[in-house]
Amino acid sequence: MSRAVADGLRQTGGAVATVVTLPFRALARLSGQVSSGARRSRARPGAPRPAVAPP
Repeated sequence: MSRAVADGLRQTGGAVATVVTLPFRALARLSGQVSSGARRSRARPGAPRPAVAPP
């Protein structure tokens, strides 16, 4: 019986942890997309330039 109670508490704790961390994960994902978008818009130093087709 104590094992069943422990399993129930473990599952409840896992669910609470998931709900609590969701907003922080969303913020991290948004800030990651913002910073990666800023990085993509600039040319990296030393990166090869795209070839331009002659007219």
